[in-house]
Amino acid sequence: MTTAFHSALTADKEGCPFRDHLIESARDTLLLYKRFAPDIKVTISTAGRRHACSACKTQSGKVFSIDEALRLMPLPCSTCSFSLFSTHPGYCRCIWLPVVEEQ
Repeated sequence: MTTAFHSALTADKEGCPFRDHLIESARDTLLLYKRFAPDIKVTISTAGRRHACSACKTQSGKVFSIDEALRLMPLPCSTCSFSLFSTHPGYCRCIWLPVVEEQ
């Protein structure tokens, strides 16, 4: 868990804005992948079919190059309707995962 993700959790628990922290967490993950495996592709993984909102489900499985993901920043999902601790929607739980190519 990144520091930014922890900050998002804390902000949401306190009823404060959390989206910027989620954006930073997603960017941190992508930059880490880029540092150690710059040529891999990444995919969006949701909290699962029964636990993801409809907006997040539409993004599930989409594949991007790391540079494309950093440019577009589709995570956190801008139309996510999930609420975690507060009543404010938008606490997107989607994550970036590396795409593993079969050899």
